[in-house]
Amino acid sequence: MIPLRWHLGRYARVLGWQGLIGLGLAGAAATLYVVGVSPATARLTQLQQEALSVRDFARTAGGDSNVARPAQDIWLEKFYRLLPVKSSAPDWLRIIFSAARAQSLGLEQGDYRLKIEKNGRLAAYEIGLPVRGTYVQMRRFIAEVLDGIPAVALDEFVIKRETIGDPAIEASIRFTLFLNGS
Repeated sequence: MIPLRWHLGRYARVLGWQGLIGLGLAGAAATLYVVGVSPATARLTQLQQEALSVRDFARTAGGDSNVARPAQDIWLEKFYRLLPVKSSAPDWLRIIFSAARAQSLGLEQGDYRLKIEKNGRLAAYEIGLPVRGTYVQMRRFIAEVLDGIPAVALDEFVIKRETIGDPAIEASIRFTLFLNGS
């Protein structure tokens, strides 16, 4: 133990305070890479693979505007099959409510409307939620919902704060969940 302490003291004297600060910054940079950059790189790779699969799907389904009408119908049929069925709406609402609970946001009431397209193939389930909490809680809630439900869109996020110093804000959040109507 004493030889180790002696060697560390010797290296500290040789490096000086500038060298010790440099070593500390190098350690902090290594920690930042392991904690932040590496997981973000993995997520970026995953998103790039998803984008490639969507691009391949569009190519095989006929993304050209001069494609014959039957090919467009096939592409549209594939699109509708990607959407969750209308009867699964309660399952998706459970995901929204659990995301709100995870961020300690209370959802006492909500505004829910189901709109079905004229041909009945596409259903848009509009979900309006008044929420009270911190801005960070709301951002995390929205991110969790958008990440957890592939067929949802954020339509509106309106923020209202009573006073400038108040950390709690009131917000109106409106999502649209797209469902296969048939």
